[in-house]
Amino acid sequence: EGAEEAWAKAALQSIELNVLGHFESDDAPLLRALRRAVLLREHVSASYTADAAAYARTAQALQVDVGTERPLLLVKPYDERVVQLPTAELSALPFEQMVAGVGALLQQHGLPLLCPFHEAYQRHILERAASLPILFVVGLPTAIPKGPLTALASKYRGRLLVVTVSPRRHETALLRGWLGLDPAVPADTAAARFFGYRLNGGIDQRLYALSGEVGQPVPVGSFIEAVLDGSAP
Repeated sequence: EGAEEAWAKAALQSIELNVLGHFESDDAPLLRALRRAVLLREHVSASYTADAAAYARTAQALQVDVGTERPLLLVKPYDERVVQLPTAELSALPFEQMVAGVGALLQQHGLPLLCPFHEAYQRHILERAASLPILFVVGLPTAIPKGPLTALASKYRGRLLVVTVSPRRHETALLRGWLGLDPAVPADTAAARFFGYRLNGGIDQRLYALSGEVGQPVPVGSFIEAVLDGSAP
């Protein structure tokens, strides 16, 4: 096993985000932006190589086709395991915008598309709630329509965070009470329940509930749009 295969294997087994880039110079602007963006985030590591062949072998070990672009590769422990970041677009930005752009992408991919309300993610969810609307989905795993929800979460990535809430986990009791549910009663229902949350202007908290029959992608998608534009009842 070569060094490239070993790096790819370790990155795929890691619980952190790992970024790999190809840069011909230590002083490349995007490399400097990447280093600064990584310093501002927890649980993110970055590596780079000046060897194009080594980069290509690592990409092959990760089973991604990078063509001739040599994009930044982001390896995650969930969802799509390897993401090709838009290196050319980032490189065209002024430096400070480049740092912000890399940081925004790391933040977007810093939580699973369907993020469970578990202890490991709670602080990050609450931090994101200050700037991003949240769709809370309350229900047992068997009641949550993972396929349609994952597609919706991918569509609205960067605009909305989807958080799944199990009624049988003790750490969700306070949240379920805040959502207006009885935290002492397990919600063993056939369908999940959906709640939208947004903080308008940093002051005005809004909580919305989707009523009626749920679990289908179309009404949930419409509900998300209404939460995002503030028109939900």
